[in-house]
Amino acid sequence: MSALVLTAPAEAQGFFDTLAPGSDLPTGEECAQQVTGLSRIEQRPSNAGLNQTIGGPTVNIDGADPIYNAAFRQRISGDFAGTTEQILRWGACKWGFNEGTLRARAWVESSWLMTTAGDITDDIDTCAFIGQVPPCAQSHGLLQVKAGVHLGTYPRSTESTAWGVDYALAWTRACFEGSFVWLGPDYGPGDERGCLGAWFSGEWYDAAALAYLDVLDARLVERPWYKTDIGDVNCDNQVNIIDALFVVQFDVLVRTGVAGCPLASPAGNLNQLAGDVNRDLRVNIIDALIIAQCDAFLPNIFCPNP
Repeated sequence: MSALVLTAPAEAQGFFDTLAPGSDLPTGEECAQQVTGLSRIEQRPSNAGLNQTIGGPTVNIDGADPIYNAAFRQRISGDFAGTTEQILRWGACKWGFNEGTLRARAWVESSWLMTTAGDITDDIDTCAFIGQVPPCAQSHGLLQVKAGVHLGTYPRSTESTAWGVDYALAWTRACFEGSFVWLGPDYGPGDERGCLGAWFSGEWYDAAALAYLDVLDARLVERPWYKTDIGDVNCDNQVNIIDALFVVQFDVLVRTGVAGCPLASPAGNLNQLAGDVNRDLRVNIIDALIIAQCDAFLPNIFCPNP
């Protein structure tokens, strides 16, 4: 009997990395073709409706010079629907940024939850500016687009995952290309980390930006986006080889399945709802192998780019 080997499709094995300033950027359509070939599991089911909402207004990129805005504002379309991770990968591809860094950035900003609302203020004028009453949230979506700064982005940044990601990465690209001379004499093109810090603090490598980058670096190491409840059959808030073992035990009838966490009997149960990682309506040795490959940093349909 031959050994069972699972391999990811070719598109899953491609990794979007940062393109240098001045590079030709792929179109949204080209990137959509590259990220939708692999069926992905939705890590954040609560995003599902907003992930399917496409399109939005054409707005100026805050802080960008007229030349950059003329060239790139029309690219902000939000014209893509998919899972949360597919949308992030689509944005990374379209705007030429490292997709691993973008995953971490979105996790720091919102834990990949579109309903995240940040920068709460009691200021009457600030809230009135975006049609709200205090207290109100100023920042919204996966990448926390700040409504009072990025004019015209609200409320679409709360309504469409793809559009909010599209705008935030257009801003980041403008910074990366050298369009933000207002950031000071130390600013220059080609510094992705500096631009990520500036998105958070509005300044170039100030203390707040540096603290933000430290958190970003920690999330890149931890990869918490692969430690959500899908695959977490033993209910310990992470996905690793122990979960794979639980699934094997379930497959050979040593464990029984229960619907959700916590487990009534950790010694004899597993969360069956989290065990079907390949979504074939079964929990079996194939799911265990997929989980084990993720734990060993091998790409597959559950974690195509660990």
